[in-house]
Amino acid sequence: MLIGTLIPVMIFGLFHLINLVSNDDVFTVLIQVAFASFIGFFFGVVVLKANKIIPVTLTHELINFPFSLTFLPSIKTTEETVLQLLL
Repeated sequence: MLIGTLIPVMIFGLFHLINLVSNDDVFTVLIQVAFASFIGFFFGVVVLKANKIIPVTLTHELINFPFSLTFLPSIKTTEETVLQLLL
């Protein structure tokens, strides 16, 4: 059961390395990978014990939502986006 949790946790954590595409700060992304791995393990244990995935999914989204507001670049207008693509 532990191996069945650890493999998806490693994949879940490593998947967050994709953030290196949009973030030049390697240390910050590695911290995010470690946090994602830790929280992924916790979520995996909760799913195994409770046999329910919906509460874990909702919790994951509640964690992601404030971070997306904080760390995503500002929303650009269509005009700014088109100009940026042309230049």
